[in-house]
This record gives sequence, structure tokens and C-alpha cells, in this order.
Amino acid sequence: MENIKALFIDCDGVLYNDAENADDNIVNISLGKTLAPYGISMDEFNQTRAALKEEGIRGLFNSALDLCHRYHIEFSDFAVNMVNNTDYSQIPSDPEMLGLLKKVGACLPVYIVTNNTAPHLIKIFNQLRGKVSSQNPQEELGIHLISIEDTLAFDRECQRTIFHPKQMKDQFKKLCAQLDLLPGQVALIDDTERIRKKAEKQGMHTIATDGPEDTKETLRRVIHEKSKPERVVSIRKTRGGLGD
Repeated sequence: MENIKALFIDCDGVLYNDAENADDNIVNISLGKTLAPYGISMDEFNQTRAALKEEGIRGLFNSALDLCHRYHIEFSDFAVNMVNNTDYSQIPSDPEMLGLLKKVGACLPVYIVTNNTAPHLIKIFNQLRGKVSSQNPQEELGIHLISIEDTLAFDRECQRTIFHPKQMKDQFKKLCAQLDLLPGQVALIDDTERIRKKAEKQGMHTIATDGPEDTKETLRRVIHEKSKPERVVSIRKTRGGLGD
């Protein structure tokens, strides 16, 4: 067992139930609606995605970025348009989740790490609030947001500037290094098994979650552990593994 100095928390399917906003829905509905006004078909998008995958470049938004470069589209405009084309109405407000994030953020650094965009993150936090707010979640809750835009960097292997989503090679190690953390000092809360396995291979601890209620229970355990005198947060590499 090791001292946990920071938490990485996924967004979609972790802070809220994304059954109504699953990847297939985004690709087939929101993404298609966003591409159409630019004259880009889903067939062209899928062909681009397959070609990039052959080069080892993964992630929906790397495909979008490639197309944005090809058609001289600002990615920031594309990201906003995609949010505008996504139905978020099924995501209920959850002040309890926000309160727990704030309490944990007062105990140790919390990073919401998503493969999605910054406008999407802001939209999710507005839904959880139950209202539109101009206040930055980072300032309001004392946590940190890391969106796909924050991972944009030149990649030596493919010799181009790309996004580095969580499934890219050694991305968790790189992110930890940027934050002056060792992988073994970080626990990841994520609902996707393949992402958790990648994190574990890079030396991180992981906690599986089935959705927001499960996530809130994990956050309560973190707060409980941190409230005890002369105790540290530690984790076993098992399901729900916060403990001594």
C-alpha cells in the first residue's frame, strides 16, 4: 500500500450516468450534425479515423482535429458546435457530487481527466449545478480540469501535433510527470476497464466505478480516511479498494 497524493477522475459515466450520451450516440448524432455544415460526411470521418489508427493515433478528437486542419476549421469552434449539437437534458443536477468533489479537493489534489473537450466539461458542470454559471469549476470546487485540448503536443513518434487521450501510449506517465507526481502516488477512478488496465501497467492505482452513485461512495471513503488523525489515503488494486 502506498500513499496516494492525488486523484484522477474520469468525467463521462463517472460524474454522471452517460447512458443517454454514450459514444455511439455522440458519433452517430452529435458528431454527424457537427460535421455536416462543413460538408464532411461520416464516411470521411470514419476513413480518417481508420487511417490515423494505423499510425497509432487514437481518439475521436484526433480524427476531428485532422479534419479541422484539412478544411481550415478552428477546432475550438468545432468543439463548441459539437456541444451545441449534443442533448444534455437527461443529465440531472447533482449538488451532492459537487459537494463531495469540493471536500476531497480540500484534502488532496483532484484532477478531472477526460478525453472530451473543454466546452463539454463546462457543460457537464453546469448540468450538475442545475444552472448556467460563469464561475470556473476549478475556482468554485478547488479541483483541476484536464480536457483533451490540454493534451495537445508534438508527438515524436508520428512527427505531428496531436491530442494525447488516455488510451495513447504512456499518456498517464506523461501526465503524472507534468504534474510532478509519480504514477504510484495517483489513483484513477474510471468506468472503462481498458483505461484502468493501461493506468495499472503504467504504475497507477485504479478504482472501478459503475456510475455516479458508486463514485460518490468512493469519494466519501476518501473523505473518511482523510478525516482520521495520522492516517493517509491508501488503496488496494481491487474493486473499490480504498482502505488501510
